Amino acid sequence: MHGRNSAGGWSQQRFARRREGQARQALQAAAQDAAEVLLPVLSTVDAVVLGGDQRALELLRADRRLAKIFQRARPWVLDVGEPRRSTLEEAARRARSVEIVVRDA
Repeated sequence: MHGRNSAGGWSQQRFARRREGQARQALQAAAQDAAEVLLPVLSTVDAVVLGGDQRALELLRADRRLAKIFQRARPWVLDVGEPRRSTLEEAARRARSVEIVVRDA
């Protein structure tokens, strides 16, 4: 019938675009916060450990303001699920931990 939308039509696409826009804004806000907090003290930081979504990190890598931060970043990325306080505290503990490999001669 003319004038009727099937499931998954324009409305669904409009909401998907809105979510993408919200995600982009949140990522830009995170980049701004990282630049404001880390750049002034970067010379005093021993290491930068990245965590979270790989795709989001790649988008942030393209932000020129964060270039110095990414240069100092460790080559590995922590798997961080939900950004809850307990999860982030656990990620910080893992970032400070040291892996020891013992080999018998």
